[in-house]
Amino acid sequence: MTWVGGTWWELELRDGWEAHDDPECLTITRSDAGAFQLSSAIKKSGVILPSELEDLCESDIPLGVKPIPFNTAVFHGLTASYVDEGSHWEKFWLASGNLHIYATYNGLPSVLSSELPEVKAMLESLRFTSAANELPA
Repeated sequence: MTWVGGTWWELELRDGWEAHDDPECLTITRSDAGAFQLSSAIKKSGVILPSELEDLCESDIPLGVKPIPFNTAVFHGLTASYVDEGSHWEKFWLASGNLHIYATYNGLPSVLSSELPEVKAMLESLRFTSAANELPA
């Protein structure tokens, strides 16, 4: 079992997937036809409200796309999916306390049915790291 992630969060990497730290995000791939990327941010004061996630979501998806709830054991939030220029996009806006995780998956139709369920399983494993005890309140 391999865990990868950021300073305050981590998730379980599925077999066959590789993780690469980029300056702006963590990129996880299994093929050249899809990419799963995650980044995080901290709200300096107070918890992240559902309305704040809704605002972030609405500003980042095409008109007419309807987000739906997506929750894990630790995080709550929204997901939205759409197709753009032949690529499927699945975006996630998740929060727990004052930690926000923004995750995206984009893949070609040839890998979508095998990769997207594994992406969602990795998101289901999201948890806080020990450094999360130092998050600002």
